[in-house]
Amino acid sequence: MALYAIGDVQGCDAELGTLLGILKFSADRDSLWFVGDLVNRGPDSLKVLRRIRALGDSCTFWRLPMAGRGCAAMTRSMTF
Repeated sequence: MALYAIGDVQGCDAELGTLLGILKFSADRDSLWFVGDLVNRGPDSLKVLRRIRALGDSCTFWRLPMAGRGCAAMTRSMTF
């Protein structure tokens, strides 16, 4: 089991997918901590949120106090 901390994804879903592939991340085996902004600058903020949601309990983000202001505003205003 591995624990990976990933910061400031900034809406870059393709790059997040590439990183998870390089890490050979498995939601059945590994865990992710997302810190910093998930959304905002990149072109695919909604895809990032959907990817993380699909990974389920292997991800911790929503409870971390370090979540960026952009993430909080976006997640309050949308359904995904």
